Amino acid sequence: MTLQTPDAVASQLQVSPEQLRRWTQEFAAQLSASAVSLGTYRYTADDLKRLQAIRDMMAEGKSNREVSQQLAAAPPPANGAGSSEHSGESLVIQPDDMKQDGPTGMLLRDVLTGFAAGQEAILNSQQANRNLMGVVIQDNFNLKDENARLRERMLKLEQELGELRRAQTEYRHQVEERLRGFERRRDWLSRLFGF
Repeated sequence: MTLQTPDAVASQLQVSPEQLRRWTQEFAAQLSASAVSLGTYRYTADDLKRLQAIRDMMAEGKSNREVSQQLAAAPPPANGAGSSEHSGESLVIQPDDMKQDGPTGMLLRDVLTGFAAGQEAILNSQQANRNLMGVVIQDNFNLKDENARLRERMLKLEQELGELRRAQTEYRHQVEERLRGFERRRDWLSRLFGF
């Protein structure tokens, strides 16, 4: 079984890799499992024939629905195989395949590389989240300390304000008492001297 990369198939079809990816997604039901599995596209000879038919029908101006209907009328390709003699086989990747430059080794390398990149991205994201959580927790402690200090200052200011009010009230009483004392003396002096 020979599997071809998207770049090789796009080159043979004389279309862009983006166009090939769109066709692969739109007509996935008409292609083999290897063409649409795991997000890593690999194409069989049957897939190439189907994609050439898709390209030709699209060039004739047919819609996606019309192309799908015409392809559905034709027999579907065997799952990942180029002929009916392989229809009962499944794709098994052996450890030695990693050392080879064949399509299986390339497929396995691509899958493992993608998996490793995904794991690395997840680990980086987790580390960034841990760092952010540490900053948030530290800020929370700092805010609690600052809040306690502000509460103490507010209590102290309220006490000082209360003392100022008491002192002002006492001062007012003293002034009023002195004024009354002056008035009594004035009354007494006016009576004494006859003012």
